[in-house]
Amino acid sequence: MVAHMTLHPAAGNARRLVYVPVAAVIDADGGKASVFVVDKGKARRRNVEVAFITPEGVALRSGLSEGDEVVTAGAAWLDDGDPIRAP
Repeated sequence: MVAHMTLHPAAGNARRLVYVPVAAVIDADGGKASVFVVDKGKARRRNVEVAFITPEGVALRSGLSEGDEVVTAGAAWLDDGDPIRAP
């Protein structure tokens, strides 16, 4: 499963946060973690910075860009460069 995301500017001077499902986040240790993004049919590990966790998902401070497709199912079993088929 792949999530498509859109970044919206935050109001005022607040930082922009991106929310992803908990299942998308791997190797979490404190504020550091990783997700997999889809790049030309391959899973690519991307380091991200966790801001906080909510019941709805994980808020990320950095590491993703607008238009990134994030793997939301099966991420824990992927290795960097594994072929992936997005729906």
